[in-house]
Amino acid sequence: MREALREPHRTDANGELQLALFHGDYRAEVHAGALETSFEFRVPATGPAEVLIRLPIGGGSARIQGRVTELGSGIPLGASEVYCFLVDEPPEIDSRQHCKTDADGRYEFDDAPIGELAIVAYDHSTDQRTLTRGSTSRRKLARRGDDLDLDFARAPCDPGTDPTRTVAVAVRVLDADSGLPIQRASVDIEGDHLGAELSLCWSTADALGQWTGRIARVESYRLTVDPPWLMSHDSGLKYERARLDLWPIDGAIEATVRLPRQR
Repeated sequence: MREALREPHRTDANGELQLALFHGDYRAEVHAGALETSFEFRVPATGPAEVLIRLPIGGGSARIQGRVTELGSGIPLGASEVYCFLVDEPPEIDSRQHCKTDADGRYEFDDAPIGELAIVAYDHSTDQRTLTRGSTSRRKLARRGDDLDLDFARAPCDPGTDPTRTVAVAVRVLDADSGLPIQRASVDIEGDHLGAELSLCWSTADALGQWTGRIARVESYRLTVDPPWLMSHDSGLKYERARLDLWPIDGAIEATVRLPRQR
């Protein structure tokens, strides 16, 4: 028995793969997201062999349920929007599913697609100033017949000042060339908590290029700074986006971000 694929190969856009093989017996494994199969086939000495593999794409499902609560207080969050969809979704397939949590913060998908899923919980509002809690998301590989319990915690936008539950943050945004402050830059902070990604802060730097505040305490943080859209039009200057991993020191985070100009 020969090994058909010593190194992984990928099919093309039509799901086809061509290999030059010596005649003989082979064994192959096929992996497509959460779907997988193995089989044996023979390449005859008299000519080429063609193998058709059928995977149950779209067949089968998983059950996902859980509860959405507020980070820190544990208060159940009713009427939260929860979306579930495939991460690498083919363009011809719409796998999105949607539900709202009940008064006890519980949600359920009885027929979730199988594969690598993204599940997102948030409030439906286009005006961020009206939001009281940030969104949270996580990824999970769902296999056919899985019954998964996935709970979410959403961080309050105003977490208070309790040092056991919050971290003080000071961010300063500067022009990497001149060292001058960049005002109106977008400051977004996300955190990791029990395998989920939480949105903790979305704000704007002031006239001195600074943003200060308190955010919920979690395991680790990521800061994303986007250049101000208006400045690129007013002055003609355009900047690159910056991302930093952050860790608090003595209960506080201080970060100076120098945005490089686009050349």
